[in-house]
Amino acid sequence: NGYPKMACFFQDRLVLAATKKEPYSIWMSRTGDYPNFGIEKVDGGVTDDSAIKADLITRNGFEILHLVPAKDLVILTTGNEWIIEGSSVITPAKINPRPQTMRGSNACPPQHIGNRIVHVQRSGKTVRDLGYQYDADNYNGDDLTLLATHLTEGHKLVSSAYIQEPNSTLYYVRDDGVLLSLAFIKEQNVFAWSHQKTDGKYKKVASIPNGANDVLYVTVERNDKTYIERFNPNLEAAVYMDSYITGSGSSIEVSHLIGKTVQILAGGTRLQDRVVPENGLVAFGQSFSDITIGLAYKTRIEQPGPDIGLKEGTMQARISKINTVVLRVEKSYGGHIGYTFKDKDMDELRYEDYETLETGDIVQQMPVADIGSNTKNHICIKHDEPFPFELNAIIREVSIDGGIVKSYNGEI
Repeated sequence: NGYPKMACFFQDRLVLAATKKEPYSIWMSRTGDYPNFGIEKVDGGVTDDSAIKADLITRNGFEILHLVPAKDLVILTTGNEWIIEGSSVITPAKINPRPQTMRGSNACPPQHIGNRIVHVQRSGKTVRDLGYQYDADNYNGDDLTLLATHLTEGHKLVSSAYIQEPNSTLYYVRDDGVLLSLAFIKEQNVFAWSHQKTDGKYKKVASIPNGANDVLYVTVERNDKTYIERFNPNLEAAVYMDSYITGSGSSIEVSHLIGKTVQILAGGTRLQDRVVPENGLVAFGQSFSDITIGLAYKTRIEQPGPDIGLKEGTMQARISKINTVVLRVEKSYGGHIGYTFKDKDMDELRYEDYETLETGDIVQQMPVADIGSNTKNHICIKHDEPFPFELNAIIREVSIDGGIVKSYNGEI
């Protein structure tokens, strides 16, 4: 019949699900006797602590993919979602599997966050949360990719992990090796997506607790080899590089980056970028007590134009101009800002202290560019330095110039 594909514990029973022969069935062991799946006692009677078998079938028998034990046992299949209520003790005579929604899941593992379950739908490109809704008396949720469909269109999500501390972030690996991240704070209705690429391909992600924080580990294919790399959540080294290593002396070995152009920090100073030679050894003309070498991150942040409530209606498509912005940063250094990502349209961010990482507000005049007043007003920020850049807020000063005129966008 094949072995069960998944297992969990629920109400002091071992729960198994989805064999090759019966992919839509679950089995619950005797209460407190986990290896025992016998239904009857010696005298032939069935008692409340006897083992249980249940088949989850509606019009179709969908394959069970995931078991999520919470207050209720949530069961995700390829075509729908079920619960087995946990408000009372489950017995062979009192088990009532109830179908909830008919969306289905794929093989990417779901994440249990607070009282919500975040899972990937059957298509592999839509991420939803799932939780009990009092008004409807069932489990339902929202499409978390509704405003970021361009990140998943034509792809599938194959691996997932959740980092609770710091910053409550979900990570997904796309089938082409791109890493997607979702800042998820349900209480504040925060669903913010971004994507990360490396010189190679991300394959899997995993979250490992480390003291008060969670640490993200990834497997990466690079130079025809597979590496396990650890994301640094606290930036203790005050660097912003990908796949970096640290050391000391007059040379350092970075054999995992042979042939790659790398950034170098030595003694707190940025040295000229180099290409790692075939022997993997980067040598210096002198000895340093602290050396960091890694791949450059190229951060791009683009904020859409402002949408301010006006007496005349929406701000959208109206002519305006952003004069000044305040960037609220934390332990940051470097970066450029402009209306586009073209170098000619960007100015360097002006920090008060150029020798240490800065925390606070940067008041920045927007560059003088030929774009003028327009109906787009995107704020573009790029950062290529090997130093951290954490942006917490953008506050804009906006001048509203009038009605809708095509000539402001250079169309006439």
